[in-house]
Amino acid sequence: MRKPDRIIASNPGTLRISIGEVEAGGVSDPRNGTLLSMFSLLNIGERTGNGYDTLREGTYSAGKPDPLLEELWEPDRVRLTLELETSGLAGFRLPGMGGESSPLVTEVEPPRVGQGNKTSD
Repeated sequence: MRKPDRIIASNPGTLRISIGEVEAGGVSDPRNGTLLSMFSLLNIGERTGNGYDTLREGTYSAGKPDPLLEELWEPDRVRLTLELETSGLAGFRLPGMGGESSPLVTEVEPPRVGQGNKTSD
């Protein structure tokens, strides 16, 4: 789901490793070994468990909080939230969100400082 100030991705099921292991990096436990092998043969995938680290480096360099990784229950889901850069967007329509009917950015909040990784839906 894309919102004016963030992207939220979620998948059914739970993590196969703890959130602490995800944040520490270097641990990989793929659900589909065949798919992983296919991507490796095409040289477009890694098995090093560094995806979250890559996201965190990108958000840090953009001056944004770390990605928010959550495990939700009933139903089981994993949700990842990435804040987007919104400065200078006031008055523009966001691409990929419905063409002419896409949301018009009318107000851009200043960056939140000291609030950690909390977001709301």
